[in-house]
Amino acid sequence: MDTAAPTLRVAPTEKLMAEIVEPQLRRLALWADPRVVALLRQPLGRILSDVDSSDRDLAGLALEALAFKLMRILDMDYVGTRLRGAQTGGAEVGLIFQSNRLVLNRWQIQCKNSARMSIDDVAKEVGLTHVLKGNVIVIVTTGTVDARARRYANRVMADSNLVIVLIDGRDLESLASRPARIVDIFEREARHALELEKRDEVAEQSSRRSASSLLHSAPESDRT
Repeated sequence: MDTAAPTLRVAPTEKLMAEIVEPQLRRLALWADPRVVALLRQPLGRILSDVDSSDRDLAGLALEALAFKLMRILDMDYVGTRLRGAQTGGAEVGLIFQSNRLVLNRWQIQCKNSARMSIDDVAKEVGLTHVLKGNVIVIVTTGTVDARARRYANRVMADSNLVIVLIDGRDLESLASRPARIVDIFEREARHALELEKRDEVAEQSSRRSASSLLHSAPESDRT
């Protein structure tokens, strides 16, 4: 006997669409390309499908819509667009979002329709934080994250107060059927950043203990 619970389908109500979603889209239309706003009315799975379109113009618009969609799920506020897909043949888009909750956070999000995220992709965004005043970097690729890119991101987070979130194609596939999983992905990346911070603190404490031990074991003449 099959006792598994039935899968529930969750859909927005007319009230939600009328009072929350549509007003947000109308405000966004004041700054964003109207074609991107039209795409935002589509499910995330459809947007991801359009990112892979052979039509480079459509792919670029979908890439921009993807960035908006991910950040709006996290309730971030749009600030501006610094790079559009049209400028890169549909392969790249860069936007800025921020959150005013308790502490001002400025987020740089870079979406790339590419087979691999390289160390150069991460380094460029890190460099731009000095200009854009960002403290959170989100880089999304439809492909994979190069191991060197991940190691570089780890090093930057260990040496600074920057948070770098790397999202790959497998993450996007899981979001197509369950967009709310973006919260799980960010929690995963936050835990990773916290582990790096703790590891760095342990290493620093160990280094201090070693230095103190050497000082106390040295002859009196060497300490003066």
